[in-house]
Order: sequence, then C-alpha cells, then structure tokens
Amino acid sequence: MVLTFEAKAEIDALVSHTQGGDFLVKNVQQIFALLEKHGLMTHMRIPPQFVGVHPKNRDGACLVAEDVHELLESIAQVGFVPSRVHAIAIEVSGPEELELNERLVTSAAGRLGTIDKSRLKALSLSASHTNWALRLVACGHKAEYALVKKQALASKQAMIKLALTGHVLTPTAMKKIFTKDTLPKAIAANRCMSMIRELLQNGGGPSIEHPDYTRVVNLLGVADGNMAKVVLGMQPGDGEKKYGAAESVAHDTVVILNSMLGLSMTSPWALQAEETKVATGQSSSSSHERMRELNPDGSLKNPSDLLADSGFVQDAFCRRRKDKMECVIMQAKAPHVQLKELKTGGLMKVSMDEFISGQWVVFKPKAEAQVLDQLENFGPAASPDFQACSIVAAIHSEVARLVGHHSSDEVCKSLQLQMKPFKSVIAKANFAKNKLVLVPFTFKVLMREKKSDPVSGAVQVVVPSWKMDNREFWLVSCNQAPKEDDDGNTLTKGFISPFFAIAGQEEEDLVNMTSFMSGNSQSIVRFPMLKNSKAISAGDHLCTLRVKEKAESKAPPAKKAKK
Repeated sequence: MVLTFEAKAEIDALVSHTQGGDFLVKNVQQIFALLEKHGLMTHMRIPPQFVGVHPKNRDGACLVAEDVHELLESIAQVGFVPSRVHAIAIEVSGPEELELNERLVTSAAGRLGTIDKSRLKALSLSASHTNWALRLVACGHKAEYALVKKQALASKQAMIKLALTGHVLTPTAMKKIFTKDTLPKAIAANRCMSMIRELLQNGGGPSIEHPDYTRVVNLLGVADGNMAKVVLGMQPGDGEKKYGAAESVAHDTVVILNSMLGLSMTSPWALQAEETKVATGQSSSSSHERMRELNPDGSLKNPSDLLADSGFVQDAFCRRRKDKMECVIMQAKAPHVQLKELKTGGLMKVSMDEFISGQWVVFKPKAEAQVLDQLENFGPAASPDFQACSIVAAIHSEVARLVGHHSSDEVCKSLQLQMKPFKSVIAKANFAKNKLVLVPFTFKVLMREKKSDPVSGAVQVVVPSWKMDNREFWLVSCNQAPKEDDDGNTLTKGFISPFFAIAGQEEEDLVNMTSFMSGNSQSIVRFPMLKNSKAISAGDHLCTLRVKEKAESKAPPAKKAKK
C-alpha cells in the first residue's frame, strides 16, 4: 500500500520523540504497530535464499563473514530457537542494493557462499547474520572457522568485533567484557566509529555504487576489530601495531581513508596519534602498509607489501615450518615467491598465501667458516708482544740468577737504610775493594716506546737483539718501607733493594760505588749494577757519582756592535 500523509505524520512524530534516546524500544514497537495498521508491514515466511542484507545494516558494515560462520557453529553447538529470532526486512528498492550484495559475496572469497541477485526479494535489517547462516546451510556450504569459546556467547557485540581480529577468544579476554573499565572504552570506541562514518558522509566518501565502497567497508571492519582489541586489552598479532586507545585507531583510519580515496578529511584525533617503532622507523601514519586490504574478488590487494613488512624481501633467508626447508628469496612478485633452496640449489615457486598465513619464517643463517692459512705468520716468532714478554722473562731470570750469584740476601745483612734526616745506605761491615756488589733486583719490568726522558727510579735494560719494534725495557724500583700501626703490628712487610736506595754525590772524593754492566757482549739482556770502587768500612755511607748539571746562563744576549 501507499504511505499516506496521515501515516507519515504519525511515524514522524514517533521518530522525533525518539531523537533524544528515550523510549527507543517502546517507540520502535509502536512504529511497527502503526505500519501494520496502515498495511505497510506484514509477517511472512521467506526462504533465506531470497533475502539479502540491506546496505545500511549495522551502520553500513552489512555483514562480517567470520561472524556468520561462528554464529552457525554456535547454533550447531547450543541449538536454535526460531521464536527468539526477530527478523525484519524491507523490499528491494533499486538495482544498486542488489549489486552491493553481489560485491559483498564476491569480496568474501567464498566464505559467504554464492548469490543470485535476481532472486533477492527482501533485504534484512535485523537477524542478518542468522539469515546468512541459514543461506549457507541451504546451499550446503561447509563452515570453516573454529568453534568460539562458550564464554563468547555472553556478548554478541564482542564476538562480532573480535571476529575481525584473527585472535583466539580466551576466557580471560571474555572476563574483561564484564569489568567496570570495559564499558567506557566500548562507548568511546563506538563513538569513534560513528564519527568516522560521519566524516565519510560529509567529506565525500564513496556511494554504494562506487568501486571503492567495498574497500572502505573492509577498512572499517579492520578498524572496528582493532578497537575491540583496545577495549579488551588484547595483544596484537605479529607485525601489527599495538594501540593504547580507540582514538589512535580512529586517527590512523582517517589517515588511511584520505590516502585511499584522495580525500582531505581532518582527523579529530590528531593529538592522540601514537608513534610506533617498526623496522622501517615509520610512525603511526604509515601503519596502513600492514593492513590487509582485499580486492573485490576477495584476494589480497597488497600481498607484496605485507610480505616486505614481515621481512620477506629479495635475498632474505626463509625457512618452512613444517619440514625446516631453508631457502633464499630470489623474487617476490604477486602471486608467487620465487625461492632457491639452500641445500640443493633448486628453484621453486611458492604462493604468497603460504607466507602470509605464517607457514614460512625469516631466519639469519650462520656465518660461513673463515680459514686462516699459514698460521706461522701469527705464531710466537712473528708476534712482537709475545717476544717482548720473552725478553721480560729473560730479564727476571737474569736478575734472579745474579741475586744468587752475588749472594744479595747475605749482602743485605751487612747493610742498613737510614730513613731520616735523609735516606742513605750505610755499611754495617767492612768490604774490600770490588767485594760489595749490588744487583738491581725488583719484581717490576716496564715496557714502553723509546723516549728521550728516562724513567724515574729505574735503570734501562739493554737488549742487543731486539729489532721487532721501537720498544725499550726498564727495571723499576719497588722499594717500600715497612709500615706498622700504633700498637706495633705490621701492616706491610716492605721491600728494599739497596741498589735503588744508593744516594748520589757530586764530590768524587766521597764516591765509593761505581756502575758497571752485567753479562757480556753475548748476553741476551744487560743492565747496570754497582760495586765498591774502594775499600768500605763499617759506618760508611754508600754513594755513587752524580753528574753536575750545567747551570743555565741567565745573562742577556750580547748586543751587536754598531757599524
């Protein structure tokens, strides 16, 4: 029947009364009763094959294929009560609505069965997923999704959104649906989705007839699924961005829509944009490169980009999970990836679907073995450091030999060290000429590059055979007086080598010790030693000759004679 002015006025009044959100359910029932009164609404049984989905169902989202299968499997598990289904449909008003249903089925890649748009008589506004589940039963389509946990049945809204996430719904995630913090997040997420749709309507979004309309619906489904993850605090999948708020998801969605459709919509959530550290170092504005966008036929629109984001690029190494076969990627060009097997060198082509579904992983091969030939070039004979250590060992050995040969311990018994008012070695016994020999014994040998300045408190060792580098060797004094505490307890035992304690004297008449070199011209190492150049009596101070330093002239330079 035709809609009369009287019926239209009554319906408009009820709709206007519902704008504030009050008495919504009651007014809907009144509108239904009014439509029946005027013969504009009736009850009838229609086979599911003759019913499609209205373009405005679920705010334009229409259907979610995964949800249809999960609902069908839930019906198989817990049963089906026809009286609990409140199906509402409207007659087809134009060919564009039929074409939308056809594109929707095509984009689902077989998951929504088949459709003959010419047979559609009505389009559902309620129970759309239930009707489509019955369509699959009627055409003998096999369900392809795993059974959802029983806990998910408590929240159909969560089921619808999480069907888009690709995550397994766990009991822990379901418990979060009923926590006090979840409801505000869910309200915020729904508000964001509504605002995105308003932006599209006011900013030049595509109409139902536009080829990009299905792409937009797919993108909004991905955004809705990401918001469901935010609401339930679920972890993202591998390579996906982790969002902290629904507003951040909404901002990225607006950015992607602008790029996809060539629009210039202003994002109300620009301040909530989140940075993400990814392999390419890009921020949230480029997160669309990881989203799975479908062609109208249901195939992936950007499989090469998805593979690249996961590390599957040319020359990358990959391993198949099931048999551990290792290959290198020669080329990745849709719809195949050309591989070269590392073990046999054979070439093969593999569908990109195997990589996207996680059957392959990227790995880093072990470094190839490196071999050094002619190890004699790196051995002891060719190593300056090793040979220098051998010289140090020879120096210590020669010092130890001379300590024993000249009875240095017995010599120390015949000497004493005066500490104050000045340091001096004093003889406690008589020594005939050349009978007192002092060895520069120490336990410290210094190696350094040759310098003009001598080492303080040390004597230089002569190594005639050393030619490997510009290195010199020194015997350094380790003299240390013993220390005691206030109670007379020994703190440090001390170490005294008389050689390094002999004082220098500029007056030659007072000098009684002279220097000479150890060993001979055939010795590996040689260093200075001291012996008494005259007889020494008990109580004598031991002294060596100290060379007088030439006084620097402080007189001003002579003036040139005047001509």
